[in-house]
Amino acid sequence: MIIRIIGVIFTMIGVWEFYSVRKTIETVRQTKGAATTGWMPRALWGGMSFGIIIVIVGIAMII
Repeated sequence: MIIRIIGVIFTMIGVWEFYSVRKTIETVRQTKGAATTGWMPRALWGGMSFGIIIVIVGIAMII
């Protein structure tokens, strides 16, 4: 039972990560990237990858 609860928490963290990446992309588009560096695309891809991995782990723990 505790494993399933942890799985739900992991899935929620992964979904929050997707939301965070999406909000960051919208902010960068609105500001036209004036305050960003060349590392921003890599950071966004890293965040998206982390979110995917956490969601997969969470779903695996639920099942």
